[in-house]
Amino acid sequence: MIMKLKFLMTALVTLAFFSGPLTALELINGDGEKVSGEIITGESKEDVVTFELNADESLPEICSAGCKIRLSNGAEKEFTGEEIVEIREGKFVIDE
Repeated sequence: MIMKLKFLMTALVTLAFFSGPLTALELINGDGEKVSGEIITGESKEDVVTFELNADESLPEICSAGCKIRLSNGAEKEFTGEEIVEIREGKFVIDE
């Protein structure tokens, strides 16, 4: 589990480093249970990062150049990379 978390954090830091501008998407788990999914920034396998978020956890500053996020329940949405996105009841909600 610790190795998986280290890999995830390394992948996210790398993704954030190469993403570009200072603004980036923030993904927040507003559900009462763990959610998981994939962050897809391109067409190849290397452009896909898996994630798990416990309740009320967040992933700050991801995919500043835009991405698609797919949850394990099948919910999927494309983002520009400037949003604050909360997962509620298994769906994406953009915080204004």
